[in-house]
Amino acid sequence: MVGDIPEKIKQAYLEVREIATRQVLTAIEILSPVNKRSGEGRITYLKKRQSILGSLTHLIEIDLLRGWQPMPIIDNSIQSDYRLLVSRRPAGIEIGATKLTQRNRVSMKNRRCGRGDRSKKQR
Repeated sequence: MVGDIPEKIKQAYLEVREIATRQVLTAIEILSPVNKRSGEGRITYLKKRQSILGSLTHLIEIDLLRGWQPMPIIDNSIQSDYRLLVSRRPAGIEIGATKLTQRNRVSMKNRRCGRGDRSKKQR
């Protein structure tokens, strides 16, 4: 009898590492329903996310799920179907949000949070 044994779900992610030191340079996360639904999976992911954002590791977080509450961000005024968060350490965080406006047309809104201004051209 199997009963009510909770099923452990393994979440995949991608890490980019420095070859010589094996240090994680960038973590790439594509959000899953487990990450976004209320409950243990979301809490676990938010702790992991906060740990990465508090480190020198870059984070690319891709949210292609229309359902469930979006992940918290500094500027919660962004209303969108899909989100892309890019944390470039130590420069700051960029948030791209897309909303489907018509069939096969996408409008982009970009917001910048944190330190660094990439609008100035480097010479």
